[in-house]
Amino acid sequence: MSCPGCGRSLAGPPAVPTALFPDATVRRCFGCGSRLLIGDGTVQVLTSCQGCGLPFVRGIARTRRCGDCGDGQSSDPLADASVAGATESELRASLASTLKFVRAPRVTDYLERVARSLRRGVKGLDDDPRVVLFEDPCPRVLALPSASLLISSGLLRFLADEAELAFVLAHELAHVASGDAATRLVRIGLGTMATSGDRYEEPWAAAAVDVMRLGYGRAREQQADEDALERVVAE
Repeated sequence: MSCPGCGRSLAGPPAVPTALFPDATVRRCFGCGSRLLIGDGTVQVLTSCQGCGLPFVRGIARTRRCGDCGDGQSSDPLADASVAGATESELRASLASTLKFVRAPRVTDYLERVARSLRRGVKGLDDDPRVVLFEDPCPRVLALPSASLLISSGLLRFLADEAELAFVLAHELAHVASGDAATRLVRIGLGTMATSGDRYEEPWAAAAVDVMRLGYGRAREQQADEDALERVVAE
């Protein structure tokens, strides 16, 4: 099995399931960096829609917009504060029963000090960042619309120093400030409920895992990197 983008044989970490594509798995090509959807003996390239931000299968035409956005059926990215707030409430309740949260006040206080130092001067961040730790050997982080950052124990073990930590936190805060976090969580959450049926007891938690695994798309990730670098250098 090889990547349709670069032809490189697929190797490395195993493919992972996602709630948004319940009948397939997703993995990343180490050759070209493409996200690949694997199912029924086929390998297809995933890309993020420039309209709604959701990942979709890119066809031969290499369009940058999903079918709904291309047909004019999808609205502009969601930015309604009440919708984002309701989504986060549902997500928090769902995650409380699926993640193992960790209490480590000294670590949390330190992480929040770093995050709040990076928040200064960032447009779109109305709330002080809060950090919530959870037990997971994989390096994972999730930014919520309220600027709460869910950070895995595996990420803390993976980072080498405070400079790397600051960059990761600034990157996630950039997604909050730009509206990426709110838009993606709402859309993937609704998409998960529409496509997975009763497969998941906690569809919002499954949506959160999808965001951590699928990211926000290359363009949005690159912009968040640029914003994060600017904030870290400014500090």
